[in-house]
Amino acid sequence: MCKYDTAVVLAGGNSRRIGIQKEKIIVHGEYLIDKIINSLAVEFGEIIVVTNDTAFYSRRNVIVVEDEFKDTGPMAGLHVGLKHSSSDYAYVTGCDMPHINYDFIRHHKKLIDKYSPDVTASSINGYLENLAGFYNRKLCGKVAENIKLNKLKLNTLIRQVKNVVVCEAKVKEFSPDLKVFKNINTQEDLDKYIESM
Repeated sequence: MCKYDTAVVLAGGNSRRIGIQKEKIIVHGEYLIDKIINSLAVEFGEIIVVTNDTAFYSRRNVIVVEDEFKDTGPMAGLHVGLKHSSSDYAYVTGCDMPHINYDFIRHHKKLIDKYSPDVTASSINGYLENLAGFYNRKLCGKVAENIKLNKLKLNTLIRQVKNVVVCEAKVKEFSPDLKVFKNINTQEDLDKYIESM
């Protein structure tokens, strides 16, 4: 297994604003999650989906895992995703982030080759984007420790470890409209995404 051949999709959690589990969103007759999985499969040989609904993925060619730490948000998903990763690094994204950008992903891989960080992330308008980046599998224990200490923010973890942060100008070389970070939280977001297809 290549050192960064794993993608982790965080599909658990509640979706109050859109009124449906995000992994059950259908776009043009296809589940959005299937579009994301198929897109990731172009770049990654191993795809891990972290979900509370494991039965939903029974016919899909993915590894399906559940949170070990309950009700602790994305940190729990990161923990179990890293725990099951066969690669040293895993690309982590959400089930509501359909804009997979291969050139952007490959740039992160080059940063890993050059700097060997614990995390690759991005900074947009002064905000640290903690998804659509890579996490080192060796952080699994650190993530568990943070959860036990009730430190549940991914950005807190990133600042605790060796990181490489891609600046906004560089991100825009790959994704001028920053869609790579766009997620679907509301019906309006979904409508706009469908219109853009």
